[in-house]
Amino acid sequence: MAYMSKTKRTRLLKRRLTVLAIIVVVGVAALLLAPWLMYGTTMATVNGTPIKSKMVAGVTLYVEYAQFGTFLDSPQGSSAKPQTDAEKKQMELSEQVLQYTTLNNLFVPAEVLRQYFDAKGTPVLTSDQVNSLTAQAQSIIAQDTAKTLAAHGVTQAHILYYLEFSTLWQAYSDELTAKTPITDAEAQAYYDQNKDYFQTAGTNGAPVLFADAKDSIKQQIASQRTSDALPALVAKATIVYKVPVDPTTKKPPETVEALQKILGIATGSSAAATPPATGSSAAAAPPATGGSAGASNGGSN
Repeated sequence: MAYMSKTKRTRLLKRRLTVLAIIVVVGVAALLLAPWLMYGTTMATVNGTPIKSKMVAGVTLYVEYAQFGTFLDSPQGSSAKPQTDAEKKQMELSEQVLQYTTLNNLFVPAEVLRQYFDAKGTPVLTSDQVNSLTAQAQSIIAQDTAKTLAAHGVTQAHILYYLEFSTLWQAYSDELTAKTPITDAEAQAYYDQNKDYFQTAGTNGAPVLFADAKDSIKQQIASQRTSDALPALVAKATIVYKVPVDPTTKKPPETVEALQKILGIATGSSAAATPPATGSSAAAAPPATGGSAGASNGGSN
């Protein structure tokens, strides 16, 4: 081995240490950036727990797909694919509003409910429950033979999150019903108030008798009770939004017009300007995932 002077050995050691330091810094930076790259930016926090943008975006798409069996940007969607720059901008705003609606009506309540049950010492999303829901999510993915969900970036994790919310929501609904059972008299009153509907709600427009409708009516009443009760539970949480907030509602806007006003964008008419309504009642009651397009094993509500 050739002799190396002390000075050369010192320089070589310094270079190696410098390279090692760079590797460590890059590695640490990669670890710090990994969550951001995977989950995006924080859109809101619920009692300090962050809600990430990429998860919100994916779940928003899945809810849209589960409700309508298609996506807005598809030929079968509820809006024509935008062509002009103005139409594209309107579509972007519509998608943003849909994500804000999902943030307000699904993610925030989901995190509040999770923390609510955890604090009581009766967690709903146990490992066994998550395993069961994961199997459901896998089944939904497997049924999507056209890979439509994957093409739009919807993953098993997004579907699982939605199923977890459905489970949390149902657990809260069951708790409310256990405390205050729904009586036959309440169901009868509901039936009488909607008798015109039940007169033609059966097969081929035939009437539906109260005895046949009673159980489903009680489920509907329970759903409405949960929708009415959940906002009060959410109000107890400390929610900090990291996205534009409507000064009136103190929440992210749920209409394109409101978002345009906040952003200082002139309003204009466009078919893409108004996203399909997900409804404030759907804030509490997750939309059914039954029906078309691989979502038939959806929510547990």
